[in-house]
Amino acid sequence: MNIKYITSASEKAELDYLLWSVLWKPFDLPRNVRESFELGKPQIELIAVDRGSMIGGLVANQGSGGEMEIHHIAVEPQHQGRSVGTSLVNELIGMARENGQGRIQTWARSTAFDFYTKLGFIPTGRYVEHEVFIKHGITVQQMYLEVPLIADSVVPPSGFSERLVTCNGLDRSKFARWAFHPGMLFGATMRWWGDEKSRERPHEGLDICMYGDEYGQVHNLDERTQIPVMYDGEIVKIDDDLLGKSVFVRHGIHHGDGKQLYSVYAHTTPHNEAHEGKFLSEGDVVATIADTRNKKVTIAPHLHLSIAWIPTSLPHERLTWETMNDPDTVVLLDPLKIISCNHSSIEHT
Repeated sequence: MNIKYITSASEKAELDYLLWSVLWKPFDLPRNVRESFELGKPQIELIAVDRGSMIGGLVANQGSGGEMEIHHIAVEPQHQGRSVGTSLVNELIGMARENGQGRIQTWARSTAFDFYTKLGFIPTGRYVEHEVFIKHGITVQQMYLEVPLIADSVVPPSGFSERLVTCNGLDRSKFARWAFHPGMLFGATMRWWGDEKSRERPHEGLDICMYGDEYGQVHNLDERTQIPVMYDGEIVKIDDDLLGKSVFVRHGIHHGDGKQLYSVYAHTTPHNEAHEGKFLSEGDVVATIADTRNKKVTIAPHLHLSIAWIPTSLPHERLTWETMNDPDTVVLLDPLKIISCNHSSIEHT
């Protein structure tokens, strides 16, 4: 799925029909109802395109006083629940941040309150009434989002560690904390397996392999270990790696300099239903740890987790580990700071 500006009259007409069919046709409003709305200028029209088809759209405008306003957002019913709307709004948030606009507001139907609340929008307490919506028990409330400046832009905390524990039943094994050899940590320059020689380049992620229980015993993960995805997102590439497959997931979280958040789950065996273009909800299991027996490298089964800001303009074909190690293109993040887990150090594996 790609988020893009409208670039042609045909796309504009297709967006107009999409908005009507999703937002107003169910209330028997006329096909040209949108012409009666007075929207500020200039307008921003974004669309979500998947496999050549328009599946969602957003209309906003840049108001005065450093504000943007969302007027319409719609997603084809068969694509709802796939983070399409979230991706559209996040694209607008990134645009507002780049333009130095500190607030986005909207008038949200009660059917969309939860959607906007999840994105951080706050109700003002102001309501408007419309007889068409009142007949259907729908209220309309003003909501707003304070857009953080680039300097304040942070990756939201993730419940990844907790989900990794619970979905594998490690809590029933008296899980206490993750255990890391220094060579497993982000930026490590030494290996943690074999003779622990120097790495060719600093470690671009975190290797999750072992955990300690309440009795001080250390246990290893194995090829049955299920891996949950960190945030809502879309699988954009599955590629071979040294021990299995690397699954690249793009999330609807944007930085102010044209980059988008990705998480990468390496040395895995993707689930049968995992494929490029599949949308995942936070916590969905995307893969299991790869079986490392009969591999060229003698190493314990483990998950390599990388998190990075990657340019939205980067073609998916260029999502490789070579690119991941290019500091001029990718900004790598320390996963341990984001998954916020209890952990301890070990000297030997």
